[in-house]
Amino acid sequence: IRARAVTGALEASTGSGSIGVAQLAGAGRVETGSGSVRIGDVDGDVDATTGSGSIAIDRLRGGRVSTNTASGSQRIGVAEGTALKVDANSVSGRVTSELGQVSDGEGFARTAEVVARSISGGITFRRA
Repeated sequence: IRARAVTGALEASTGSGSIGVAQLAGAGRVETGSGSVRIGDVDGDVDATTGSGSIAIDRLRGGRVSTNTASGSQRIGVAEGTALKVDANSVSGRVTSELGQVSDGEGFARTAEVVARSISGGITFRRA
């Protein structure tokens, strides 16, 4: 499943195959049993789930994102000027962050929140 620019609500699901969205401004729910999820630019609320596959968000500008993989890595890029509140856990993978630590989020134009869960796969946060 492929989409270029989505404004408003998006719901996409596949049993076996990947989902790619270039830009999402609004609320989205994407799910695949066996395949990857990739969203280029996000400004809104997203719920992304894969059974066996990776999740990548290239640039998170704002909103609340929930990601869940049973077996697969997660990579989340956070836009410059966006503060991030993170709740991440991987049972048998590493959670790493290349973001600096800020206690109050002051000085940022936007705020985003991510809840990321993985059973077997790493979770990485980086500046985009």
